[in-house]
Amino acid sequence: MAGPRSRAEVWRTRLIVLAVAAGLLVVLAAPAAYRLYQVERVVENPVEAVAVGRTPDPTVVVIFIRWTEPGWCFGEFVAVASETPTQVRLDRVVDRSGGGSVGCAGVGTVNNLASADLRLKTPLGQRSVMRGSDGYLLPIYSAGPPP
Repeated sequence: MAGPRSRAEVWRTRLIVLAVAAGLLVVLAAPAAYRLYQVERVVENPVEAVAVGRTPDPTVVVIFIRWTEPGWCFGEFVAVASETPTQVRLDRVVDRSGGGSVGCAGVGTVNNLASADLRLKTPLGQRSVMRGSDGYLLPIYSAGPPP
């Protein structure tokens, strides 16, 4: 039977337990901290919409953006709009460069255009689409990107 432990042994045991707990905390928290870093380092830059394309889903339109960079990623651009019975107003379109996109292969830029899908509350139908920044009515294409 072991005798009473010395104060040094008690403190050594406590220190070992504390070090193991701290190590586990770092190992478990690191992935969550990295994901938060990816999301928080997103930079939003306004971009200008130049046209709209219809899709087979009448509540989804493609917003085409003038883009002169060599490539872009799906989900990189985000469009926000407000709707009335006669018009869709593009309130803002932004390039969300930075975090959130892990392992993006990149999409080639054709005709200096990139795109963002915009889900509408109701089908586009005969409504016009206006760029909110200057009131410009965007051309609407039935199939494919603009020339």
